Amino acid sequence: MTLNKNVGSAERVARLGIGLTAGALLLSGRFTRPLEAFFGVVGLAGIFTGTTRYCPINHALGMNHFLANDTNVEPLLKTPQAA
Repeated sequence: MTLNKNVGSAERVARLGIGLTAGALLLSGRFTRPLEAFFGVVGLAGIFTGTTRYCPINHALGMNHFLANDTNVEPLLKTPQAA
């Protein structure tokens, strides 16, 4: 199974930052069980999607923020040209 990249560079950094922050909050041990579970899920999801650059929710919604060449500034959503 191949995971097609669909997470862009800026989004990747944000996801990793959120994932690591949630993981740190989880490990701090200052929260109740429901919050620990929440931080655990958010942390794992952020780290997984940030490292693999694949987000199943983006895939399900048909969104792709990954550009093979980050210097290429083309619109992510192309609209059909009127004839």
